[in-house]
Amino acid sequence: MSSSSRSWVFPIPINEIKVNPNLVQNQGY
Repeated sequence: MSSSSRSWVFPIPINEIKVNPNLVQNQGY
């Protein structure tokens, strides 16, 4: 399950993750 999640988590821009740390938390990363 973790691998599957990462698959669609990577497509998110890194700069967006830095600007929106909540986004990563929301995904459970």
